[in-house]
Amino acid sequence: MDFIDKEGLKGILQKGMTVEAIYIAPPEPAVLTDEDCGDEDEVGDLDHLSKRQLLAEAEVRFAGGVTLEDTHPEHTDSNGNGSSSKEGSTPADMVYPQTSDTREWISGDFTYNKRPFPEAHYSPFKNKSVVHIFEMFIDNDVILFLVQETNKYTLFKNLPDPRVSQEEMKCFIGILLISGYNDLPKEDLSFRESMVKYYGKHSCKQFSSGKPIRFRYKVWCLNTTMGYLVDFEIYQGKSVTPDSVIERNFGKAAAPLVKMLEGLPDNIKSFPISFYFDNLFTSFSLLSYLCLKGYGGTGTMRDNRIPKGCLLLDKKHLQKREKGYFENVISRTDGVLVAKWVDNSVVSIATNKYGVTPATNVKRYSQKEKKHIQVE
Repeated sequence: MDFIDKEGLKGILQKGMTVEAIYIAPPEPAVLTDEDCGDEDEVGDLDHLSKRQLLAEAEVRFAGGVTLEDTHPEHTDSNGNGSSSKEGSTPADMVYPQTSDTREWISGDFTYNKRPFPEAHYSPFKNKSVVHIFEMFIDNDVILFLVQETNKYTLFKNLPDPRVSQEEMKCFIGILLISGYNDLPKEDLSFRESMVKYYGKHSCKQFSSGKPIRFRYKVWCLNTTMGYLVDFEIYQGKSVTPDSVIERNFGKAAAPLVKMLEGLPDNIKSFPISFYFDNLFTSFSLLSYLCLKGYGGTGTMRDNRIPKGCLLLDKKHLQKREKGYFENVISRTDGVLVAKWVDNSVVSIATNKYGVTPATNVKRYSQKEKKHIQVE
């Protein structure tokens, strides 16, 4: 990442470029941090940032998705050939939506037309036994690894050695499968961060006070609705497969999802998959990208990521409305619907797939009436 001083930034601004946003990189691992996907309003006082925040890498993004790196001339080699200073490579078929506050907003709603999900074809496996198919996924090396780690964990917990054998491990997994503990992946996938408890010594370990898991690894996870882990990436401060173009367009949190999608097998990429995420990941860039790829996307959205020109009321005015009130608009520029709903707090949601109708009732506790009420 390039650094620029005050005078350099002043010179760029004099060229008429409009600053769209300033992003501070996530804190490095092995440091104290409370940064998480919590309430978007809990971002601290921007006029009194801590020393660690001031020393963190930052990125200035101008209107149109341009960054400081794009304003620097390309370097040339001894032959006069230009070369970019960006790290990583970008897949040739990537299509990046442009970020801009100048959007055309219209009132209306989406009509949900569900695309059929392809039926599974089991003909290649009709002559294989159940055990053979199982061992295509869980071979002897995986079973041995599970046995070794299970025995090591009992010693770590200061418990008697269970002496688990490979046959016992296979029997245990079989019981889980027969009991319906797992399920096949479906068309709905969720992407979020998962916290793995860890008290040992490792540079990737993080600490967060006030959380259920204080010492942990942070893992970006892509899961089915039944909890089946499709893909994951352990957060290490810097991405294990850095791509500055993807991170610039989608942010460091959502970039792993984009790279996971690009790594899907070709026969899976055409499936009408829908993705769900929380406000740490949701952005217009991500939802526009998913729409271009033929995917659905839905997630709660932080208010500071909604363009100022959006026709919805702000949080301060919506809090004065009755619980259950909602309003929505559609960005004609990128086909994203944004809705705000008054619950205990104001909830902002963005989607490229679902509309707000038909509305249903949900049960909520009313502080005013001291009982549960039905809210639209």
